[in-house]
Amino acid sequence: MRIDLLLKRENFPKTFEKSFSRFLEKKLKVTSIVNWKDYSSHDRSLLVNDRLNVIYSKNINRKALRSIMSEYAYHPNLTRHFLQKIYVLLASYIYLEWFFTKSRVEISPWIGELDNLCIVPGNHSIRIIDLQASICRVVLKDGFNAQFINNEIYLREKYNFLSLPKLLNFDAKGLWYEEEQVSALPLNRISDRNIKEKALLEAHRDLVNLYGLTLERVNANNYFKSLNKSCYDLVDRLPSVYDQEEKNRIKFVLRRLMANIDANSVYRVELVQSHGDFQPANILISNSSRQLYLIDWEYTAKRSVYYDALVFSTKCRSPKGLARRVEMVLHETDISWKWCVENANAKLSKLDLIVFLIEDLMVRLLEVQIPDMINKDSGLEIWLNEVKKMDWLTYG
Repeated sequence: MRIDLLLKRENFPKTFEKSFSRFLEKKLKVTSIVNWKDYSSHDRSLLVNDRLNVIYSKNINRKALRSIMSEYAYHPNLTRHFLQKIYVLLASYIYLEWFFTKSRVEISPWIGELDNLCIVPGNHSIRIIDLQASICRVVLKDGFNAQFINNEIYLREKYNFLSLPKLLNFDAKGLWYEEEQVSALPLNRISDRNIKEKALLEAHRDLVNLYGLTLERVNANNYFKSLNKSCYDLVDRLPSVYDQEEKNRIKFVLRRLMANIDANSVYRVELVQSHGDFQPANILISNSSRQLYLIDWEYTAKRSVYYDALVFSTKCRSPKGLARRVEMVLHETDISWKWCVENANAKLSKLDLIVFLIEDLMVRLLEVQIPDMINKDSGLEIWLNEVKKMDWLTYG
């Protein structure tokens, strides 16, 4: 998530100050005062480009900086591609970058190591890239759930065949981990169709191998009870920007989904270790070797074998129009999800799709467990409205 969006969602300056201070103390053994300032002219400060999602020193290696910014230089529309490429070039030009940086982070005392760091904030963590050592330290944002970091560490340790950046070191408490720095672009920022198709096939292969190792069949009724309880607990723990009326509305949608479950059913759900956020932005391809990297396993958990495939095919991370896209899957107008199962004749039932929706609601509730949240997540609201449009939900 870009800085400009984080600033709208949460008190990110305060979170960054605490998180980066902790990093300086634990990693660099320096006690510094970190202050996020708007329009600061302080010479000893980090520059914040909120649209290109980078925080860096003016003394940084410009070639390395542009490499990290390059993700935002691509757009499928040729005109937009040209304009964004120009924007990246101008925003990284030392004599013009002040025009593109609305905020700065003052560091006192300043240390030389800061000149080699490029910082890329995210949803639950902050990626601090040491350009000289080619190491990326992923630091949990202050006050956030350490489970997100622990999920990443768990996957790297247990399933080392997965196409992930190499794990170098980690904190047993889940406050940070270090991985090799990779220079790569996400699938949705690559124009070459052949490269994209090859990378997607490799990603499918990795996930299918993971599914084969972790498959278990459980009683559907017990699984639904577990999901229902977890969702209710997450709703009750939502940040204060969600009032009781809004919490009740979420519970109403959950009850509607659960009402389609036959309590006496002997149906068994196939659960596997899912990625949890399988979308083009999390499928990276190396700029040089074309190697695949599957990133952002923060939401990995045991879910339906169909979950990752349906996240990708229904584009549910951009929920507008989700009702139509899920119905296309139901009526087999869209069969792009079938890579996750061996049986090419497999057809998803209404119950399979209801399982997917409940699991996805739980992920969305996890996404908004944000300390110091100042504005509600519009994505959750759109998702709820889309589910309300799904008249086919009655199970039978």
